[in-house]
Formats: sequence, structure tokens, C-alpha cells
Amino acid sequence: IRHPRGAHHDFARSARWERLEGTVCIESERRDQHRNSGHRLAHAHTVARTSNIDCGVLLTIFVQDCEAELGHGTALALCCVFFSQLMFAGKSIEEEQEAASSLSKKLINLNTFQGSFEQIITDEEGDVVEENKGDFSLKRPGFFRWYIKPPFEKLMVSDNKKLWTYDSELQQATVDPVDERLLQTPMLLLSGDIEQIRSSYVISLSNDSNKNLRYKLVPKNDESLFEWMEIVFKAERVIEMVLFNELGEKQKYTFLNTQQNKVIPDSTFTFDVPADVDVIVND
Repeated sequence: IRHPRGAHHDFARSARWERLEGTVCIESERRDQHRNSGHRLAHAHTVARTSNIDCGVLLTIFVQDCEAELGHGTALALCCVFFSQLMFAGKSIEEEQEAASSLSKKLINLNTFQGSFEQIITDEEGDVVEENKGDFSLKRPGFFRWYIKPPFEKLMVSDNKKLWTYDSELQQATVDPVDERLLQTPMLLLSGDIEQIRSSYVISLSNDSNKNLRYKLVPKNDESLFEWMEIVFKAERVIEMVLFNELGEKQKYTFLNTQQNKVIPDSTFTFDVPADVDVIVND
């Protein structure tokens, strides 16, 4: 039986449209599956990081949940992906916790710290833009005295409540409250609250060629004063701190002639305002 030309044309066009519609529906379902798969993976990782559910139980729940809606094959594939990611994430979390615990133990034993320092500041090209020398005294929790010698003379003193910054050339002193932002300064990091350090930074640990321990701290807060920093220990002694900012600038502090856990009188961390000095108080 031969169809009239018009009817055959309409039938063929209709068949092609139905196939096209079917393809569109299938692709739409596939996109929904990919989207649902991504959501499930993200949710599963959140549960894994924030709960104490056993990994085996979590995997079983994950497969059953995926299989009910996405099918057996997709569920198994996602299970393999999730399992490998879970093992990698678990290892990373464990290493981070070990590094944080190791740093905490060293800082807990650092009740006071004093000596001299050399500071070298380099730009993103590695060229030296400034060099400073000075003396320092630190005492936990939050007390420090940091003196930079001429030609860029400056004195900073903290009693864990207020931070005094004195510029002799400008004959000016500023007073700032010791808030969360100031707690990110190198001096207060070494003398500050240890649990706050653990909660504010992602910490990792490595050994350099001299077998020194290098603790890398990456701030969790986007408003941090630096991108990341390193605290370097030789055995139980702090020998160096390095800070990197978002402009590629690097500040390296080398600690010399240091003494740890020697008695430092509280009067060291007070500031007497010299005569004829302007005082600016910041809230």
C-alpha cells in the first residue's frame, strides 16, 4: 500500500519528531541523574566529615539511596567514586589533625620566648625591599614586646587586651584592641590561644632538608592578613617564621640567641607614653 506523498511526509516528520522528543527526554533525564549524583556525593562527603557514622554503614546507605532512584549501574559507579574520595579525604583529615596536634604540643610547652630577630621582606620577584633587626619577648597568653631597631624604628607592646604601636619618628602612638584580626600577627600567633589557632587554620607538616619541622598554616578566614605562613622548629626550638601575602610578598623572620620558658616580668609588656607624643585610640 502506497501512502499519498503528503501523508507519508507528515508521518515521517512525526516519527522524526517523536525520536527527537525521546532523545531530549533521555538527555534531560541523564542531566538530572548527573545533577542528582553530584548532590548525593556532596551530601555524603558532608555527612562523612561531620558525623561519627562508620564508613561501611555510610557506603551502604549511599548505595541504597542512589540505587532507588538512579539505578544499579549508576549506584555502583558512584559508590566507587565516593569510596576513593572518602579514603583520600579521610587520610587528609587525619594528617591535618596529626599536624595540628603536633604543633599544639610544641606551643603548649612554649610559655615564654625571647631573643633577637632578623626580618627580610622580598617582593614577588624575590628582590629584597626591606631588612630589619630587633629584639622581642613573648609570654603566653597574648603578651609580647616587639622592638624594631633604626632606621625603621618601631615598638609594639601587647598585654592581651590592647596593642600599642609607637613610631618614634612620627612621635605617635596608636592603641588597638586585640581582636581576631590582630590575633593573626606572628607575635600573637606564637603567644596566643592554642585552641583558637587550631580552629582558625588548616595545618600541615613537612620536613625540610635540615630535618627541621615546618608547620604550614593556611587561614580559614578570607579576611586574613596573609595567604599562608610557616612556623619552623629545630627540635623543640622555634627558629623561623615565614609569611606570604596575596601580592606575592614574603616576610621571613629568623630568630637568634633565643631563650624559652625563662621568667619574664609583666612590666615588660606595659607601655609608658613618652611626653609630647600624640595618642590615637582605635575602637
